[in-house]
Amino acid sequence: MLLLLSLCGLGCNHESQLYGLVPVEGIVYYDGKPLDGAVVNFIPNHPDQRSAVGTTDATGKFVLMTLNPNDGAAPGEYQVTVSKMSGTGWEVSMTEQQSAKSKDDIKPLLPVKYSIPAKSGLTAIVPVQGVKDLKFELKK
Repeated sequence: MLLLLSLCGLGCNHESQLYGLVPVEGIVYYDGKPLDGAVVNFIPNHPDQRSAVGTTDATGKFVLMTLNPNDGAAPGEYQVTVSKMSGTGWEVSMTEQQSAKSKDDIKPLLPVKYSIPAKSGLTAIVPVQGVKDLKFELKK
């Protein structure tokens, strides 16, 4: 039994780190101003890659993560979505009654097209050395 637990300890945590990820950073503007609190999602064009996600700060800057904070993304081509919602209903644990009420309070703060990969019009190429100057300009 101890041997099984030891082996699992060596192999069961293999997904906590992916190799080959590179740093990816950028800025999102909405109507010419930095966009704060938006979720930026990189959806890979290659089916064997994982998505990466980041959240913009007050300056519009985001840093992508795949599994761990700031671990970046795999090199490749991506479709990009950006979304920002009003309310905090999905950020905190709630009872079903509170959750149902909060769903009505959650509204998109950006045009919906930016949250749909095929319609966003946003793409990115992540080179093998990473990228720190991506820029996305969203319009109303």
